[in-house]
Amino acid sequence: MKFPPRFLTLLAAVLAISSQAVAHGAMEHILGTVTSKDATSFTVKQKDGSAVTVDLDEKTQFEKAGKPAAASDLDVGDRVAVHAKKSAAPGHPVAHLVKLRHVGK
Repeated sequence: MKFPPRFLTLLAAVLAISSQAVAHGAMEHILGTVTSKDATSFTVKQKDGSAVTVDLDEKTQFEKAGKPAAASDLDVGDRVAVHAKKSAAPGHPVAHLVKLRHVGK
């Protein structure tokens, strides 16, 4: 069976979008500026002014300029994009990946 090129393009687009939705289904994205941090969590002030405290665990990964980084690289004032596991119980989301960018550095 031969399919027209438009159909194949549409099918590829639908599959790509649905795989992204599944991959991010249990995750939330938190964007903003780090306002405080300690050994087990950090707080992010989002663009709308709200603050979100994000917990860290042994599986949390850090990235800076596309390269692996460490929790010790995270500083107050850094801009971050956090991919976090939504908390099933009341509590804070748990960071899976923290992409950081030092502001003015």
